[in-house]
Amino acid sequence: MTLRGLLRRFDVLCADAARLPLRTASVDLVFSNLMLQWCSDPDAVFSECRRVLKPGGLLTYTTFGPDTLLELRRAWSTVDGLTHVNRFIDMHDLGDAMVRAGFAEPVMDVDRCTLTYADAHALMRDLKAIGAHNVNAGRARGLTGKSRLTRMIAAYEAFRRDGRLPATYEIVYGQAWAAERATAGDSLRDGEVRVEVRVAEQRDDRAADRAERRDDVAEQQPGQCERLPGEQHGDDDADAQPAHAAPHVDGGQVPGRSHRSRRSESMKKSTLTSTTNRIAAYVPGRS
Repeated sequence: MTLRGLLRRFDVLCADAARLPLRTASVDLVFSNLMLQWCSDPDAVFSECRRVLKPGGLLTYTTFGPDTLLELRRAWSTVDGLTHVNRFIDMHDLGDAMVRAGFAEPVMDVDRCTLTYADAHALMRDLKAIGAHNVNAGRARGLTGKSRLTRMIAAYEAFRRDGRLPATYEIVYGQAWAAERATAGDSLRDGEVRVEVRVAEQRDDRAADRAERRDDVAEQQPGQCERLPGEQHGDDDADAQPAHAAPHVDGGQVPGRSHRSRRSESMKKSTLTSTTNRIAAYVPGRS
């Protein structure tokens, strides 16, 4: 199928990624290939993608990471303190931005590839051909002088390997799902998402330890009962033997305490149980 025939199957729009001319919850998939690095506000772009996606819709994209064109950036840094190469966002920051926009289950990955060129001029011609321009605020406002360009080219030569100059590209892959905005019997305001959080709860088993110690004493000395520290006398214990009269054996040690010190470590560990709590997290900045 030709490109023209393929495009006939789709409605083509030209628009700002941060202001998509699409209805809310109207699409199932948002796919972006090497576009995000040209956007000054990724949070706004992700928010728009989340808005137009249906619940359960998928966002998948590629962009450039901070190690892109690192050789060219380092070569320019030896010439002056201006920004000559675009700054690219780290994939961890992109993942955080997707969560802030209300996406669920974000998955990030990164890959690096290296292109080689005969000289620095060939690299710059290639960048110009694909429309890559410096859009950073710290860029030079005037023309780059010949002497500075010559010094940059000389500094780039330090990276030459096997007769070629490398140009590294860090490619970031991102994917996330549009979280459900509501559940059965419940509704969320626009701008809210519902996530599940696993909470570990530790069960206090001191009472069980105290009861087991009492059983140990009762088994070894019938009719006798050790009064353990912290226990209160009840009405039903009026005739019980005082704590100071508890039997002592094996050199004066209380059997229950001696036996407890030999308990297995597995019996000393607290039992961990997991519960699932649902938390409604409000994402600010959403209308």
